[in-house]
Amino acid sequence: EVGAWRGRVDSLVAKSQKKLDERAREKDRELDDARRELDDARLDLRRAADDLDAAARAADVKDAALARDTAAHAARFLRGLKTEALNRKALENATAATQAADTKTAAAEAATGSLREELAKTE
Repeated sequence: EVGAWRGRVDSLVAKSQKKLDERAREKDRELDDARRELDDARLDLRRAADDLDAAARAADVKDAALARDTAAHAARFLRGLKTEALNRKALENATAATQAADTKTAAAEAATGSLREELAKTE
């Protein structure tokens, strides 16, 4: 009967570990996707800034209307930087969530070890 209980415990532990591993892989994929999106957004912002710089150099900034357009482009660029910062914060939050999942996995593994020790004592 102890062998049957041990088999059940081992089966439950294996299922739990499989689910935890799947969740960790999913979180890793989400984190990689978020990083790629952030890198793409950063590249787009750099290109826009380069375009803005080239346009400002080519333009006659003495013209008031052109100066207003340049200011509007700069404001959009700054909003883009703010968006990048928010994306970075979201990435940090996703990293923290992954670390929390890793901590829970470690706790589950410790509990599994305790269950196995108790089972061994019972046998």
